[in-house]
Amino acid sequence: MIQKIVYRLRASEWFVTGGLFLFLFSLFLIAKIKTAQVGPFREHKIVLVDVAIQGHVKRCGTYSVERGMPIGAVLRKAAPKKFADLRAISLKSPITAPLELKIECLKNLLIRIEGAVQNPGTIQVLPGTRILDLRKIVPLSREADLTFFKKRHVLEDGETVFIPEKNSSSCRKSREKL
Repeated sequence: MIQKIVYRLRASEWFVTGGLFLFLFSLFLIAKIKTAQVGPFREHKIVLVDVAIQGHVKRCGTYSVERGMPIGAVLRKAAPKKFADLRAISLKSPITAPLELKIECLKNLLIRIEGAVQNPGTIQVLPGTRILDLRKIVPLSREADLTFFKKRHVLEDGETVFIPEKNSSSCRKSREKL
């Protein structure tokens, strides 16, 4: 008589077998994902473009950069000085051809004056003007707090200065750009 032998796996053996199967399957998936990310080998040719920067910057010179890089990224390498005139330069536009930039120094700063003044609005001042210099330039209202003008802060282009009123609990000065 022929006897049938039936092998049955215990629960722990099933867990080991299932775990091994999941491990091998996850390795297979990882390999597929990595090859899909790399894709077929394509030669990526980097095209360099020369950008010459001179003028009101700390590091004048010619910079070889990859085509398509924004002008602002190259200017950061040249480190524009405090009152460099960057108004006419579109910092986000990409570089597509060799470029020469001559950075000038600002002739005037545009400052927005708000608060206790007779005529709030935008005024032009010379670079290096401080808040304490505004007292001579800006016609103030009677309620203007004159202690505000003891500040020696040097104004920046596009800054907004709020002149508080006397006995005002809110004394604010924001640095918003126009």
